[in-house]
Amino acid sequence: MKLKLISGTLSLVASFNGLAEPTGVPVNILSLRPYTSSNPVAYIEVSASTLCNTNGFKINLSEPGGKEMYATALTAAASGKQVKLEVSNATGCQGWGTVLQSIYLVV
Repeated sequence: MKLKLISGTLSLVASFNGLAEPTGVPVNILSLRPYTSSNPVAYIEVSASTLCNTNGFKINLSEPGGKEMYATALTAAASGKQVKLEVSNATGCQGWGTVLQSIYLVV
């Protein structure tokens, strides 16, 4: 019984790991460009194109957490800290302008 429980738990954890989208290597933010429209976004240019074969990403500012991701990007740019970017589960890699679902400071 215990073995079945452990086995089931491990397969559940493995299935959640399969849902995660790519996360890039630590990069520096080179530029930030907020863009106003009916769906406000911010474009971020980073120092490497290893994630999704691009160095240009997009944060949807109208989505939950969008303004917080932009604030994190501003903090990193102002302080010279590196960040890691995570691609959106909903859209995946799309080249230039790939949508982000997470950005975090590397400490």
